[in-house]
Amino acid sequence: MITFLAYTYNLPLLLPSLGASAVILFGAWESPFARPKSVLGGHIISATVGVLIAHLAGSTWWSIALGVTLAIGAMIHFKSLHPPGGATAFMAVYNNPNWEFILTPVAIGAILLLLIAALVKKLEVKSGKKFFQKSLLPCKKFVRN
Repeated sequence: MITFLAYTYNLPLLLPSLGASAVILFGAWESPFARPKSVLGGHIISATVGVLIAHLAGSTWWSIALGVTLAIGAMIHFKSLHPPGGATAFMAVYNNPNWEFILTPVAIGAILLLLIAALVKKLEVKSGKKFFQKSLLPCKKFVRN
């Protein structure tokens, strides 16, 4: 859906880390990484850190590493750890975008992805059909609440 909107309406919504978020939301939705707070917060926090580092230090190998490291720390601090957020921070430092990057593609893309996931789950409940497996996680003991 996000790719369709991006191509059809020429919207800047394509971000590789959103693809990784989709894997978590639809393949491991019981994971704490799939919580809306983690998905949205992780991407926004990481984008903010990445853009800030890019503006302060430019786009170098060490500033990318610093941006990803600080993004991980910030996501942990705000209890919004979402692994694809690391890729969002990476892209922000690497591409050195303006502050608008945080809103689009990051925030709008994450919100759209969460809405699509919620819609799919609602359709599953209403129809009684499973569109995806219960979860691809090997067992619950690896998932902390």
